[in-house]
Amino acid sequence: MNIERMAQAWRRSSRDDLAVAKSLLEKRHYAHCLFFCHLAVEKELKRIYLLRQKEIPPAIHNLVRLAEKAGLDIDEPVRDSFQELTTFNIKARYEIIKQVFHRRATKPFAQKWIAKTEGLLAFLEKTA
Repeated sequence: MNIERMAQAWRRSSRDDLAVAKSLLEKRHYAHCLFFCHLAVEKELKRIYLLRQKEIPPAIHNLVRLAEKAGLDIDEPVRDSFQELTTFNIKARYEIIKQVFHRRATKPFAQKWIAKTEGLLAFLEKTA
């Protein structure tokens, strides 16, 4: 297993997902934009897990749990952001929940989360 090559792939995929989120924002697909914000952060956390633990990241999507398993010490605002981003993974995916989420997923809400996602990725990049 080439850890460095795998870590680079996680980073590339994370950045690609952020680009997709921005594209979805432009196309007014706000719920899907939020889902891809979650994916971008999840993949960056999995990259950090891989680098720190020297093993394949667990197949989980809860960002707080991933951060804990990676050995990251995160403050309350970051924890809160991870918790809310994690809900986008579920809410954008399942039809029963999706209807309520779509009403909340407005352009200003998605724009706010694109900015938060960029900030979280910058923070995570420094911690690896």
